[in-house]
Amino acid sequence: MHRQSKAAEGGGGVGKRKAAGGGSGGGKRAKPQWAEGQLVEVQGDCGYKGSWWPAKIREIAPPPKQSATVVYSYNGTETDTVAKRRLRPVPEVAPLAEKDLGVGSELEFFWKGEAWWEIVVTEIRGDGAIHVSCWSGANEY
Repeated sequence: MHRQSKAAEGGGGVGKRKAAGGGSGGGKRAKPQWAEGQLVEVQGDCGYKGSWWPAKIREIAPPPKQSATVVYSYNGTETDTVAKRRLRPVPEVAPLAEKDLGVGSELEFFWKGEAWWEIVVTEIRGDGAIHVSCWSGANEY
C-alpha cells in the first residue's frame, strides 16, 4: 500500500507506505505488541470500510479481553473501545515515485485531515486527471 505523510496533513494526499516490521510477502508476521500511549491506526468498520484512523492507545483491557481504548487524533477527544485485531502500527512513510502511479496501483489517500482511505487507481486520462476507486470498488471518484 502506498502512502504520504507531511504533504497530506492539511487536506489530502497520496503516497507510499509500508507496514512496520516488513512488507508483503511470505512468512508469518510477528503479533504486534501494544502499549498505552502508542500511536496506532484503527481500521474503520461499517460505512467506513477501507479507512484507517490515526489514534493513540489510552488503555489496554486486561486479559482475556482483546480490546483497547483509543483516542482519535482528528479531534483529540473522541474515544472508542476497539478489538486489537482492528489496530495496526503506523506504517513507515516513503516518497511516492512516478513509477508507483499507474492503473491498478493500490494507494492510501489522507482525506480532510481525518483518515487514510485505501484506493485503487482505475484510470489516468491524457489531461492528467486520475480516477480512483475506494473500498473494493464501492465508490469511484
